[in-house]
Amino acid sequence: MDYLSSFFKGQGSLPVLFAKESPAKSLSNEGSYHLIINEKGIRISGNRPNAFASLLRLIVTKDDQTYLPVVEQEDEPLYPWRGVLLDEARHYFGKAEVKRLLDQMFLLRYNVLHWHLSDDQGFRLSLKNYPDLLGATSREDTYEGWALGKPKKVMGPYRFAYTEEDIAEILSYAKNRGIEIVPEIDVPGHLSAILSAHPEFSCGKTPFPVSDHFGVHSATLCLGNPAARAYLVGLIDEVARLFKAKHFHLGFDEIKTEAMKRCPACQQRIRSSGLKNEQDLIQSFQKELAAHLRSRSIVPLFWNDGLKEKEEDGIVEVWTLLKPGEKARALRQINHGQKAIISPFFSTYASNAYAMMPLRKSFAFDPCLKGIKRKENVLGGEVSYWSEYGTSAEKFHFEFDVRSAILAATFWGEKKGSYKQFMGDLQAKSRFYFGRDVRIDEALMNPRGLKRCLQLRHYFHDVDSEYRKYQL
Repeated sequence: MDYLSSFFKGQGSLPVLFAKESPAKSLSNEGSYHLIINEKGIRISGNRPNAFASLLRLIVTKDDQTYLPVVEQEDEPLYPWRGVLLDEARHYFGKAEVKRLLDQMFLLRYNVLHWHLSDDQGFRLSLKNYPDLLGATSREDTYEGWALGKPKKVMGPYRFAYTEEDIAEILSYAKNRGIEIVPEIDVPGHLSAILSAHPEFSCGKTPFPVSDHFGVHSATLCLGNPAARAYLVGLIDEVARLFKAKHFHLGFDEIKTEAMKRCPACQQRIRSSGLKNEQDLIQSFQKELAAHLRSRSIVPLFWNDGLKEKEEDGIVEVWTLLKPGEKARALRQINHGQKAIISPFFSTYASNAYAMMPLRKSFAFDPCLKGIKRKENVLGGEVSYWSEYGTSAEKFHFEFDVRSAILAATFWGEKKGSYKQFMGDLQAKSRFYFGRDVRIDEALMNPRGLKRCLQLRHYFHDVDSEYRKYQL
């Protein structure tokens, strides 16, 4: 594995021996490994990336020499799905930054990069078979850096996309670190960028540019148009092929139905299919896409607000629990056999302000929510970074790094001990995990009481306020 070479170069390294790998007996033990270090060498069996990540934690460097203890270590993760969501539809970070993130994920023993590449504000793939979508990779300008405060417009064009060669390179890089990349093309809402290239596939059929602002948009795919449905299925097939996908996230969240209610084609489809309303129309398309992916041996994923019925062979990602009935429905589905990833907004969204999601809240998070009786259906969780206000790599790491380390320990099932002990240890090892010394500012990252309220107020009027203060 190439990521060990730099640690052992010129050190007279011990030979690394690999036991013959056997297929995992179940999803729950895919990450288990057995590591033996002695005077004869290093012997690894089981999951090699996790064994290497654990091995690197044992390295001691002193007087320009590298040392390893004599040890035998066996371990396995509590959850098989230990994910990071990166949204680049809103803001683009680029290939070098994605590789840096994959290195960080490897050291923290994450094994899934959930890559959100399409939304209302952009489509981040340059596909040879879909040159018509190049326009969807660009917006003329963009707003950034505000919530309730004064908007800041950055003039464009804001034009970014990954080529197929870029994706192949990143896939190889991730595979070498034991990380699966799961693409997300959110449908049939959150689709404005794609529809800007094909307004004839929208309900309104009126041309419009790629959006330069954020929020939930009203444009949706016209589900009454067979050509629109066929186009989207073909696009999903193309993206799945490019990513060699085993899992594919279809979204189905935050869908506005106003355009469907006014659309003659959607209304005709509802009547001819014997459906009750627009929600039934959406669910019928959801089942069609899920069946299509399963026919290709790809597991479909959905956000929980969009999964109204249990999807036997799919996975639900639980992010919202606030609207009436959402939590009860999610718990009911999980307790009746639905496989689930638990990623609640207020506990795992690293793009939140620290005043909204203090470190102690992330530290206390347990993916097995209260009310879940069939814990075996909880596959794990994700730490999510939505980039509406993530305008630089530096700000991303300020908001993401410490939280990702906390949640990595939770998803692995480490005995974290007390909050104070864990954070002290993380502070001491921050250069190893993040490639630099990270200052854990308790006052800023874990505000309490009135200070928390004031800090949140400042954030809503200036989303860079916490980051700016941290730099002082």
